[in-house]
Amino acid sequence: MEDAENQLTKTQKQGFIKVERDGVTCSKVDKRVINRLKYKPALDSVPAKWIGYSNETKAHIPLQHAWVVKNFPAGYVKQVRKCSGRGTSYVIIPPGDRRKNDLVENILHPVIQYQQKDCDRTCMVYAMASAMHYSGDSKSGAWMRNRVKRYVHDRQSFRTFVRDIRKKVKALKTSSNVGKSLDILGDDLLGLYLVQVQGSDGKEDHCVAVTNQWIFDSNFKNALPRCKASMNMCCSSENEKSLFVKCVNIEHFPKVICD
Repeated sequence: MEDAENQLTKTQKQGFIKVERDGVTCSKVDKRVINRLKYKPALDSVPAKWIGYSNETKAHIPLQHAWVVKNFPAGYVKQVRKCSGRGTSYVIIPPGDRRKNDLVENILHPVIQYQQKDCDRTCMVYAMASAMHYSGDSKSGAWMRNRVKRYVHDRQSFRTFVRDIRKKVKALKTSSNVGKSLDILGDDLLGLYLVQVQGSDGKEDHCVAVTNQWIFDSNFKNALPRCKASMNMCCSSENEKSLFVKCVNIEHFPKVICD
């Protein structure tokens, strides 16, 4: 589990697959979270290699096969082996992180209609569906929820989901190119925003829906007020505290009225 100390070539630094939802660290002593995995098949006399990448330390970490299969689900290991290779670009595991929280709900806040369960990868769809339900369009919210399995294993799930809902839901057809420079917490917001967030732990596989007043996070029973403290909670769990760093992806739907 030792750092490669910048000995890897540019080609070797490509082809990682994100696996950050598992929060796996190198060991009990080495607390670096492995955010991505790469598998390099055997070539001539060079044996096959597993390499992990840590967002926090920017380190490329050689890993033993036995450790990889012990710490990651078989489905992930199979996908990494299938997708990795020479010159392979980054392959993104879909957003959907389940971050269990012990917050006591505030019954005066909007109800999260579709709450994520343990082991589910549904935060992106459920957050958006719950916001649509709150806006009064429960039919569109239910339609999104019923299609959730289509996006769990889609490598481009954020883009695919946005494309599908824009085609299906009239109120979502209007687009607005806000860009990642939008201050999702400071600027006045119009309509509804689907946001993929990054926390200080380096994880960036969680999505919430945001309005000018509320944050819809499927890990909670009720919506949270739009503020930094709430977004920090969205990036944390009952076992690990993290701070909101930035928005990785933002999609704006200006015609949806949720406040």
